[in-house]
Amino acid sequence: MDALRYGLSYVNEALTDLGQTDLLTGLDTSASDPRERRCAIAYEKARLAVLTQVEWNFARATAPAASYPTEEHERGGFGTPLPGDCLRLLSATDAYGEEPLREVIGDTIFSAVPLDRLEYLRDIPDPRRWGSKAQCLLVVALAAAYAKIVKGSFNELQMREQLYTKALKEARIENARENRRPKQHVGGNYYVDVMRGTARRKW
Repeated sequence: MDALRYGLSYVNEALTDLGQTDLLTGLDTSASDPRERRCAIAYEKARLAVLTQVEWNFARATAPAASYPTEEHERGGFGTPLPGDCLRLLSATDAYGEEPLREVIGDTIFSAVPLDRLEYLRDIPDPRRWGSKAQCLLVVALAAAYAKIVKGSFNELQMREQLYTKALKEARIENARENRRPKQHVGGNYYVDVMRGTARRKW
């Protein structure tokens, strides 16, 4: 999978945070090394979770809708293909800017009227093209995913999952605030502090 080639440094950062010194030199879901294989599978799940669980500004995209008449849906109407890089649909509006009732089945949106514009979160396989907050959240997510793989500890897993839940909540709040305020430099990195257990609220 192409996305895996970009993930090795983030995987090793998470492993280091878990106290591992035997880091990976590759990331392949078909590797003979079971640890590398499990880490690769968990990486892709964590990457997609981080991209879709927050409405990141850097991942937002819009596209014109290519609606076509169809009778495939039980209510008839129109079908609109989702963009190929769409991970999560945010809105689908008609020519009047309204959001009609719709149902997504597979990679098609079905609606009673033709759609005009789609807003969605797009897939960005290379985390180096993400914002810094999303990159740090990815490492927190990976540490949670790898806690049981490399530590074999349920308590460690619970703690890491709690840290991720907290960091995710803060990421959503911060992302929403960024839509409403001028960008300002804030010293430190909250998401790295979350991993170290030294985080303090910035507001």
